[in-house]
Amino acid sequence: MSDFPSFRLADYVLEWTTPEKCGLSAVCADCGSHRVEHPAIHPCTAGRHLCNARGWEMVPNNADVSSRLSLDIAKEMLDELGIERSRPWQARQSGAGRFEKAVMHFAGAEGLTVKHDAHLSEFVQYQHLSGHKDDRLRLDVTVSRGDVLLAVLELKTTIRSDRARGAIRNLTSTLTQHNGINVPMAAVVTAEPLPGRLGSVVPRRGDTHAVFHVAREALGAAVGRVKGGSQYAEWRMCEQYVRDFGELFPFLRGSM
Repeated sequence: MSDFPSFRLADYVLEWTTPEKCGLSAVCADCGSHRVEHPAIHPCTAGRHLCNARGWEMVPNNADVSSRLSLDIAKEMLDELGIERSRPWQARQSGAGRFEKAVMHFAGAEGLTVKHDAHLSEFVQYQHLSGHKDDRLRLDVTVSRGDVLLAVLELKTTIRSDRARGAIRNLTSTLTQHNGINVPMAAVVTAEPLPGRLGSVVPRRGDTHAVFHVAREALGAAVGRVKGGSQYAEWRMCEQYVRDFGELFPFLRGSM
């Protein structure tokens, strides 16, 4: 428990970090080359950062550094949450591991079991799929009580709309192969700051999945302060479909 002193998932997922390509993404003014070996390219310095759209030395780890709006909203989120810690850039897998570990902690506190890379046939609704080698039956993060599968989670610090939509569509299609009355929920858990990208994965007519944000209240406050034109409008359209992560496990308890 000492590793998890906070009751907010955001405290284990969000932070300031060095931009991934700091020093590597300058552009030659003569030819437009991004090649690091190009003699006319100058790396970032303490007073001149070309690695992100705002020229910041440190950026929120959930921001798209090529987008000013993404950076602005993500910054306002961290300010709203009071998160000041920072660390040098780490590979995306490291951040994904911390995200998963935190989710496992919160699920354990609810008496539920979280597994990584479980096969769908491990759960009672899907035992008829035992022996099937379809890659789609190997799941990223599962939440269960006993051998009853309650939910399958897609953990995404950020969303790239084309990939995320495809992943959730494949997941919900796979879960329809159940054998019984307990149909598990598919859910995206994300820290994405741009409402336009959140809007790409919120449920549409006929969809059975849900979207949970690690800091929904802070996101709403941040979007309200930045008022980034279309992004503010996007948030007003999708906010009713985005729940806070704190609602996930009470929701699962109620569905059992």
